[in-house]
Amino acid sequence: TTFTITVNPTPVITPVANQTVCNGSPIPPVNFTVSTTGGINMISWTNDNPAIGIPASGTGNIFGFTGTNSTNAPISGTITVTPMFSNGSVVCTGPSITYTVTVNPTPNAVATPASQTVCSGNAITTIALTGNVAGTVYNWTRDNTANVTGIAASGSGNISGTLTNTTAVQQVVTFTITPSYTNNGVTCTGTPITATVTVNKAPTITCPGNVVANSAPGQCGAIVTYPAATATGVPAPTITYSHPSGSFFPVGVTTVTATATNSCGTATCTFTVTVNDVQAPVITCPANITVSNDPNLCSAVVNYALPSASDNCNKLQVPQTILPHGGGAITVAGNNSPGGFMFNLTNN
Repeated sequence: TTFTITVNPTPVITPVANQTVCNGSPIPPVNFTVSTTGGINMISWTNDNPAIGIPASGTGNIFGFTGTNSTNAPISGTITVTPMFSNGSVVCTGPSITYTVTVNPTPNAVATPASQTVCSGNAITTIALTGNVAGTVYNWTRDNTANVTGIAASGSGNISGTLTNTTAVQQVVTFTITPSYTNNGVTCTGTPITATVTVNKAPTITCPGNVVANSAPGQCGAIVTYPAATATGVPAPTITYSHPSGSFFPVGVTTVTATATNSCGTATCTFTVTVNDVQAPVITCPANITVSNDPNLCSAVVNYALPSASDNCNKLQVPQTILPHGGGAITVAGNNSPGGFMFNLTNN
């Protein structure tokens, strides 16, 4: 009588490398390889942390699972894989192997402040970037680099610096911040957020041209209106004048200062208002006078009544003098036209 004794081999499973994935990403499938042939190879496995997205136990290859991590730190599960070999109704179990699956958390970002308004050329309030996952890196980019200069087009970490608005209108700069977290050589990114900076503009102002006017009848000046100055800036500037349009301007030259003001500063310009006196004075002279020379003198002291005169600017000159022997004239001068009367000094 003969019989056969078959000794089944011990199955050995090929080691599996550790895995790291991002929360919400597929876990790479694992097709296990067992060394034994000539029978049926079987695989059973267990997972000590089902929170990673792989069930607590199973058989065969591992595939079709998605990594999960609801915490703010990496979590890992240890997978224990046991090979079995079945032949001739005898099942032989080989040594188990283990590997780990690590699921990284999803980083987030918070920008403080999320929005702000500054004046062109002034430093912004530093935008502090924080999140729930320790070790997060915050990379950012910004737009509107053509109209607003100063801060770089991209960077990492907190955002600071000065923005300069190169236009005459309000500009908005949007920073887009993307959080990322790296562990075991795997980088996971979170949802991008934005922070905005509104860049206002200090005022500029342009004055009207110089203004010339004539004095009003009977007035040493005139009420003068002039075109408004023009200003740019954001917020819209308020314009004030040292001498408002429609004011009374005296004869002569008056300098008007126009000032544009907004929350980002002030700007000034000047122009002149010239009022010309075009009215002649009005004068009434006394009658012509004839007197004799004083004794032993070839002259005389002459007293005469002052002429009556008026002028819109009260600019009159009435001289009085010792008159020589002979004849002449006394003049009473105003700003534009003289008046006078004749005298005759005789020698009696």
